[in-house]
Amino acid sequence: MEQGVFTREEKCTGCNKCIAVCPVDCANRVYIARDGSRKVHVDAEYCIQCGACLRVCDHQARDYADDTERFLADLAAGETISIAAAPALLTNFDEPGRLLGWLKSLGAARIYDVSFGADIATWAMLRAMKELGIASLITQPCPTVVNYCEKYFPSLLPRLAPIQSPLLCLAIYLRQYEDFRGKLAFLSPCIAKAEEIRDPHTKGLVQYNVTFGKLREKLAAGQVQLAEYPAVGFDGTPSGIGHVYSRPGGLSETVRIEAPDLWIRQVDGAKRTHSYLCEYYARTKAGEPVPGIVDILNCQGGCNLGTGTGKGVPADDADQRTDKRKAVKVKESFRCVGEKTVYAPNDDFDRRLSWRDFLREYTDKQVDAFF
Repeated sequence: MEQGVFTREEKCTGCNKCIAVCPVDCANRVYIARDGSRKVHVDAEYCIQCGACLRVCDHQARDYADDTERFLADLAAGETISIAAAPALLTNFDEPGRLLGWLKSLGAARIYDVSFGADIATWAMLRAMKELGIASLITQPCPTVVNYCEKYFPSLLPRLAPIQSPLLCLAIYLRQYEDFRGKLAFLSPCIAKAEEIRDPHTKGLVQYNVTFGKLREKLAAGQVQLAEYPAVGFDGTPSGIGHVYSRPGGLSETVRIEAPDLWIRQVDGAKRTHSYLCEYYARTKAGEPVPGIVDILNCQGGCNLGTGTGKGVPADDADQRTDKRKAVKVKESFRCVGEKTVYAPNDDFDRRLSWRDFLREYTDKQVDAFF
């Protein structure tokens, strides 16, 4: 089976819209089909899985493959699989609890909230910056940004945050601190997470990337009525405000709990993302000031409008749901200790966890020596 973004040849008209929006060179290869018509092929070596072509293809010739079919087949075969659900689930489904109830009915063992992994990721990143003397870094929860740096801009790899993504921070926590066993499936808003999951530096801790879009297709094909299933909540330790990672600037919101004065640059959207990284690199080479943290996402609108969501969510609706949950989590997660306000997750992590357990490395996969 094809992996990631690919072309359905029978639908491609060779209109070039995919080429026009692609932020990198050589990811699209033009060829002549047997019938003499012009087609555009996706070259996986160069593609960074940004999904820009999916949004502009009028002919539905661009599609992507994830692990939904394999995940459902393995569940049906009786394999023990738990789920790590992205926080964007809460903005992309009207009744996310019933979706989780349906998955439990299929045999999913436990369902964890990746928001908790986001809490760990922010905590570990701030601890790493302090302990390693890092003055400026580029955040890495977005695998498309990592793909771009590894393939096209390896000079920036030393600037990528040395901490795993929220998904992998959760997976490491479960396996090292909770003695979790079995397979993990990521319930995902992102096509590119498949590459992160397969990367040797993530150590095979997660086995499936199950996108919202493909899961919706299965629900529709099976005429599944989610209203027939009971709503269930998450298993495991409750999160703090890590769920805000799913919106632009959400990571910054969590950082400012401890570092309110840190210079943070928030960037989202494929075109701005890649141009800004060039600006950032030029400034570092020239010795000019750069932000302490670059909070950067490929998708305009953040993970709530990710490449694998399969459905547009109005930004105001996503924000309203996010803020509503944040208000509840703030009451649960902050407490006064004397004259000091303490964020309970960070206090707990400082006592129980080692930030070094969540370190991440990267590989130079340069395909074009432009820099």
